[in-house]
Amino acid sequence: MEHKIQTHKPKIRLYPEKYIKVRGEKVLCPYGYTEEQILKIIKNNDYVKIFNLQDMPLYKLPTNKLKIYEQIDTNVYAFPILVAPRIFNTKILTEQDSFDIPNDVVLDNQNNKCLIIIDNVYEHTYPLKDTKNITCKTFYKVLENTIKKYNLKTKNMVLNVNNYNPPKVLGLDIVECNLSLGVEFYEKDMEKYHKTLVYLKNPVARPFKLIATNSRPRKHRCDFAEFVFKNNLLEDNIISFNSTEKDVNDFNPNNNYTFKKTLPWHNKIENPDGQQQNINTLWNNFIDYKLYDKGYCEFVYETEFEPQERGVLITEKINRSLKHLNPFIIAGTSGSLEVLKSYGFKTFDKWWDESYDTVNNPEEKTEKLNSLFLELSNWSHDKWCKTLKEMSSILTQNYYTYYRIHTKVEYLKNLEKYIADFVAKNDK
Repeated sequence: MEHKIQTHKPKIRLYPEKYIKVRGEKVLCPYGYTEEQILKIIKNNDYVKIFNLQDMPLYKLPTNKLKIYEQIDTNVYAFPILVAPRIFNTKILTEQDSFDIPNDVVLDNQNNKCLIIIDNVYEHTYPLKDTKNITCKTFYKVLENTIKKYNLKTKNMVLNVNNYNPPKVLGLDIVECNLSLGVEFYEKDMEKYHKTLVYLKNPVARPFKLIATNSRPRKHRCDFAEFVFKNNLLEDNIISFNSTEKDVNDFNPNNNYTFKKTLPWHNKIENPDGQQQNINTLWNNFIDYKLYDKGYCEFVYETEFEPQERGVLITEKINRSLKHLNPFIIAGTSGSLEVLKSYGFKTFDKWWDESYDTVNNPEEKTEKLNSLFLELSNWSHDKWCKTLKEMSSILTQNYYTYYRIHTKVEYLKNLEKYIADFVAKNDK
């Protein structure tokens, strides 16, 4: 098997690029923004963070957002507006603002010649009208203002998002993008795969049982940390929490957590220089590579846990279990397992109760997950070795599914089809 990324791209002509001069250098001015806004973003050192337009690909994928398109000679074209939460968090755009749309783009949109793509696949921010989430609300207002200001045809607009089963908004078509399932694959992961295949034929005891890595404080992560701390579950498992007592208190000033005084918790893995990892090396590639040889199963504590108005949210965190052939439990938004199944992944209800993923009540779901963690941490090493051997075909299938999504750039397939249909319908 060769690790080679294919070059599937949505095929359509793009609106001409615009550049501005900044300190003698030519800087791309992304679609949908004024020169003044871009200069403000650059001044705040947020240009790369927001638009990810650097030459070096992130996660070894072609994530330069403008270069995902293959330019072909069509009578229709696309105008992709790149969106990121920091646009709204830093007040570059407020609830009173709109995206900047040139007059010819407006006219062509109204005449079925221009597809305006609201590209928000790199984060889970979503435009919502009635929400307590200020970022999502601001996104909604900006998008609403844009449609009203220019009298845009919404049928010639599409919202491209990294959310699963999100609600309809402003009459726009929505394209789901599984980008989170297509990142974080490294050259040496293939070598690791072959070694793990050999291991799964005759598994031997590993030093620890369960893996649960955490960084930033979230309520469900803090509740979990309190549970394992009070139940003396730290010794036999790899449980990290790379935050400090101050971080927890800043997140929730009125908390009663007892575990916080013992933070930070590091992974029981050493760095190449022989020193235990520090607080900044949780997701270091070396640590990542070695970590999954030390335990049998991962509890993935996702960014979001409670039901979300913006749909099911799955981040890159699940990928580590998939590519290292480890079984997993997802402590995230309900319905996460069903989303994974829809992409061809297999889960583990043959061996343990997965009903936690159907529970919306956070307290009830926390209780189910804690009970499951306690149950699995009490399994003997012999039982875990036997179970991994039984799971080997599923673990292998999950790896191949993840590898296929990555190398064939399948995270773009829905957008490719949508654009192809638009071109076929309007390219006259």
